[in-house]
Amino acid sequence: MGTDIHLYIEIDSGDQEPFSDDRFIDSFSDGDIYISRDYPLFGALAGVRHYGDGESLIPPKGIPGFLSNEVNKEYFDYVFDEGEKYWNEDYTKREHAEEYVKRGVSEYKDHHQKEKGWVSNPDWHTPSYLGINEIRKALNHVKLYDINLPIEFKIVMTTLEAIEREYGVGRSRIVFWFDN
Repeated sequence: MGTDIHLYIEIDSGDQEPFSDDRFIDSFSDGDIYISRDYPLFGALAGVRHYGDGESLIPPKGIPGFLSNEVNKEYFDYVFDEGEKYWNEDYTKREHAEEYVKRGVSEYKDHHQKEKGWVSNPDWHTPSYLGINEIRKALNHVKLYDINLPIEFKIVMTTLEAIEREYGVGRSRIVFWFDN
């Protein structure tokens, strides 16, 4: 079984410090952007599945503190407590969430209505986020050039460039994680 990337493009349309307020962060799409399985690319972005291609220049940073709703809903599940009214969204029972966190395969995030109200999917790993300049540096570090990138990732880079032209430098990023 192989490793796949789950990648989102986020846009910050606010005028405050980039990516410092959830209210101004939007996802470019409603779902993750398909990127062909490409281990040299995965290695460059986060050190995942690299086989002698060199270490990733930028170690994985984890999931960012401020996210678009789309990324939050995909990366985290709502933690459902006994006796709580069920909402119509993905959820994980509290006892399962506690087990995942204890095993070190998930992390909690506070929900606006309760502490530890979100838990990350235990099948996701190595979350991170990068701006366009960080991506370029990471790719150059392992000598991975445009000609070697999957077409889907070339489109991601073109989209990031367009967002930066429209909203300003530092107003775009990718948020991603992997599964096995």
